[in-house]
Amino acid sequence: KALDHNYTVFGTVTDGMNVVNEIAHVPLANEGAGSPKDSQIIEKVTVKPVTAQDNPYKKLFESK
Repeated sequence: KALDHNYTVFGTVTDGMNVVNEIAHVPLANEGAGSPKDSQIIEKVTVKPVTAQDNPYKKLFESK
């Protein structure tokens, strides 16, 4: 909730979206702050480089 509209999208999930959905649905200890009741730990993340040519968001920056 705290990240909505405050940060630039910088990646995409290519595998394991089911895990993202599970994390998104954990019970909250504080609804207003969006704090989870139990800590959620991401054990592994793989960051893959993307060239400017392959950037899936390049259309967002093109002039019309």
